[in-house]
Amino acid sequence: MNPSQTNPLILVASLLPGFEPAPRDGVQTVRTALACLNLATRSRLDLILVHGAVNNASDRATLIELVDCLRHHPASRETPLLITLDRWHRAVLAELQEAGLELVNVRGPGQGLDPLELYHQATRYGLGFDIRQALSRLCPHLNCAMFDGGTELVTCGACHNRMVLGGERLRSVCQVSAYRHCAYFKELH
Repeated sequence: MNPSQTNPLILVASLLPGFEPAPRDGVQTVRTALACLNLATRSRLDLILVHGAVNNASDRATLIELVDCLRHHPASRETPLLITLDRWHRAVLAELQEAGLELVNVRGPGQGLDPLELYHQATRYGLGFDIRQALSRLCPHLNCAMFDGGTELVTCGACHNRMVLGGERLRSVCQVSAYRHCAYFKELH
């Protein structure tokens, strides 16, 4: 990315229903993964920004497949790609990294999505979006089990998946670097 560029060309793929990024000059918004892939491979862009969800298996599969296609297509592989997610999810982050993603950001409910601001943040502070850094702050023992109907349980692999995680413990212990102080984690290491 060229940090001196004042009017970057940004493609935003907003894959969440009802989610609209802030309108800006130089920003083109699409609503599907196919439209994103089409424009990303036909246009010269400064950033591809995809906002997706990790709520269900089909959303995840679409997001991971899109990243894989964008990272391996000759016309888009050099264009910086930033994925913003609606919540932390270790398994999804690991699959996105395997697909070739380098930049990720988690935007909580109510947080706006300003493509130009994210472009400048990623340009100036790219390490803050590094997917390896994001994965390092999540406990490596987080496991997810998907059940029929799309219900997902997050369990602790450090205690043999006998503890279901959620709520405050998941946010304040397992999804921050403090997981290294967790008694279950310490017991294994």
